[in-house]
Amino acid sequence: MSFHESCKQLDAGIDGRLSTYITQTKAIELLEDVGSRAVVAVGLKGIGKSSAYRYLTEFSRHSDEVIIGIDPDKYTVNLPVKDRSYTICRKQFEHDIVIEALRGIVAHESKLNVPNIKSLVAQARREVGSYLEALRKFVKRGGGISVLGCGFSVGKSDEPVLIGMRESSEIQSALDTLRSICDAGLRIRIVVDDPEQVFSASRTLDTHLVGGFCLAAIRLSEAIANLKIVALCKTHVYQPIMVDVDDLTRYPEHMVRLRWSADELIDVVQRRLDAEKQKWSDIFVGSVSQGKALLMGELSNITRNGPRDLLHTLDIALQNSKSGKIGKAEIDGSREKASQDSLDELTSAYSSLYRDLGSVVKAVFRTSATSRFAIRELREHIQTLLVNDEDMKALSKLPWMQSRSSQTLPQLFFETGLLALDSGNALTLPFDQEYTLDRFRKSKFVRLVPALVPAVVAQ
Repeated sequence: MSFHESCKQLDAGIDGRLSTYITQTKAIELLEDVGSRAVVAVGLKGIGKSSAYRYLTEFSRHSDEVIIGIDPDKYTVNLPVKDRSYTICRKQFEHDIVIEALRGIVAHESKLNVPNIKSLVAQARREVGSYLEALRKFVKRGGGISVLGCGFSVGKSDEPVLIGMRESSEIQSALDTLRSICDAGLRIRIVVDDPEQVFSASRTLDTHLVGGFCLAAIRLSEAIANLKIVALCKTHVYQPIMVDVDDLTRYPEHMVRLRWSADELIDVVQRRLDAEKQKWSDIFVGSVSQGKALLMGELSNITRNGPRDLLHTLDIALQNSKSGKIGKAEIDGSREKASQDSLDELTSAYSSLYRDLGSVVKAVFRTSATSRFAIRELREHIQTLLVNDEDMKALSKLPWMQSRSSQTLPQLFFETGLLALDSGNALTLPFDQEYTLDRFRKSKFVRLVPALVPAVVAQ
């Protein structure tokens, strides 16, 4: 495969060569580190969540580890929509995770390279067996499905029954067994990708269910040494969870943002070149330093979410290059198509929640695509459009727009990675580490991300 072909591999979930060029960012290092408190990873669509999942479940494995990966392709549990508080969900998930960890230990027994834990593994087997027996008895009474192989079961009455409501001594025994195994030196990592899809097939986000899982992941990871439960969430999913599940604010170090520095994005290109045994001079006009300088200077103009936009822009530039190499002219020539593709992808990614989001963005910014606004000014601009602009008035009839206003739309634009934060001297883009809600609220100015400008102004 050539570097150009590599740039077309944008779906990390099915990229068979990902292990040869994956970039280990600082965020991934924190998630991999069992001693780090970072448990919940949050990022925009296309920022590398699938790559992080595969790294943590496939590429980072050691003989003293048990790794369990859970994603929507492996597990999908459709729970009835019930008014369960996040406290109840958290208690249930704490028990579920302990049992799942013990089940994983038993399943990986022959591969473990930790001395003196044979008797503890035997105890883990008994704990899992005891739980499964309790589940079988419940099924005989009409029960059925479960979470993580156990947990929330649904009976004939369609009422959620907590299998975790066993004798407290049994629950504590399972927890003590897991703690003893981890104390003996075995490390356990459970990684859940898109928990809102794993634990519910509903199109409506159950913030208390997913928030309960995140709380359970945080609390167990802190309570048991060598145990790490990682949740990988999209930004627009996690923000409403933070609003509804106020207990999450008690753990300020629990969340890490999936972000990229400029140097890490350059490393994405370097690793793909190395994997394909090509050099910078094979792909870029001029020297290595000139090629890197070109990308560094253009990053803010060609990428919104990080690696995906960057690689797609390089792909387009190489398709259009007459010399087979990329220079400033080729980058400039690729911007309009790359911008439109980025806006189309963003519109598609959020279609289930915010249908026609791309049209709303165009209506808001078509005459001010390069303007910067104080947040108050942006709200006033949107309000003026809602009153006077025919396109905006029509879009305001969209179901999700009915629950939004000129006051709340700017934060939604932030959550979906549409705005750049403008300090007056530099831009903070959605893939940057400093792109946080707090920084957004305190930002002097905001503006449409430059990578989307060509698509918004195009007629």
